Amino acid sequence: MNARFDSIDRQLDIIYQAMSGGLNQINQTTQRIDGNVQQISIDLYELRSALTSLEANLYGVLSAGFEQNFIN
Repeated sequence: MNARFDSIDRQLDIIYQAMSGGLNQINQTTQRIDGNVQQISIDLYELRSALTSLEANLYGVLSAGFEQNFIN
């Protein structure tokens, strides 16, 4: 079970790093965008898809865990 959570943690870290990098292209101080708006939008959509997929996988793992009979 810990290996599954470690895998999920690694996936979340990758998604966070990518999202953070994209959002860092938006300079909050000067209100200027330092990148291609269309590409930033595409990147954020891809990250959203990855999070949705991870959410579904996490739900499956948790659901399978709750279905196990721990009391004999």
